[in-house]
Amino acid sequence: MTKISLAAALLAVSATAVLITSAWAQSGTVNAYTSADEAKAKAAVAAAGFTPGVVASAQGGALFITASKGTDKFMVTVTPDGQVYGGPTLGAAPTVPTAPMVLPPGSKAVAGRGPVTGGD
Repeated sequence: MTKISLAAALLAVSATAVLITSAWAQSGTVNAYTSADEAKAKAAVAAAGFTPGVVASAQGGALFITASKGTDKFMVTVTPDGQVYGGPTLGAAPTVPTAPMVLPPGSKAVAGRGPVTGGD
């Protein structure tokens, strides 16, 4: 009977786990999707009245896609059978100012924090 150290045994098990994990990742995982899956999902998003954006993630055949409708942005879910479910809004698109910002007399603008009065 051959004796091996505990460290050697753990190293062998760890190496095997890494190889198995790599093989699974290459063969496709529950989070994998093809370009055909993406095209089908984006077509379903468009058919549901949204403008499709990018695929944020995938799980179990469902794709999670950023989308917009009007000025609002959403995260939508597209199931493997093509059903589209609109998620919560990600907020409205930022508005572009049409006039310059005018500060009150004696105030100072500080980047990112708006007008600040007093001090140096």
